[in-house]
Amino acid sequence: MVRPQSSSTLSYILIMILTSACGVAPSGTAATQVPTVQSQPSEAPILSVTPTVLPTSTELPVSEEIFDGRISVLMVSVETTIEPIADYELPAAGGGNKYLVFRLTVPRIADIHLVDIMGFDEEKPTLQLADGQIYDVIFGRFTGVQFTDPTDIRSPIEFVEGSEGVLIFEIPENGTPASLRLPYSYQQTWEDESPTRGEITITLE
Repeated sequence: MVRPQSSSTLSYILIMILTSACGVAPSGTAATQVPTVQSQPSEAPILSVTPTVLPTSTELPVSEEIFDGRISVLMVSVETTIEPIADYELPAAGGGNKYLVFRLTVPRIADIHLVDIMGFDEEKPTLQLADGQIYDVIFGRFTGVQFTDPTDIRSPIEFVEGSEGVLIFEIPENGTPASLRLPYSYQQTWEDESPTRGEITITLE
């Protein structure tokens, strides 16, 4: 048998329904507080550039700026290491070998178009040791170029004053570097049919 609800009971139920719908707690109950989260304006990420650090490196003597009448080259630093060079994806030097890392800049370019600072045709930079052995560069990279027509990426490019680069050689651990030979390509004018060969040699002894 269903017992009829008293009017007071029905009134209380109705009040509960209404106050719940409005988010108001009746007397004697605690309303659940939902924490307010204020959105923060998004900030552009800050990019930082960390210079390459070569582990267990030893510096060698650095040369003066050398100018051959067309371009000048300044050897900023020379470092040696046997450890991997992660920035250039080079593993540890082979058994009994070491890496020589040359950092160079091109302070001056006089009245020519420097087409390639790292070689002429198939000829690339080489390192000669005191015993006469010659080693080819295993990694090279230079930055600082411009298009002859900035609106056309197919136009010829040339290196500009202030270009910077790195050349890496792998030589025997007891080897002593004697000279760094840098063949390069240049044009007097863009009307030249083909580049001309130039060369700068930096003495390291």
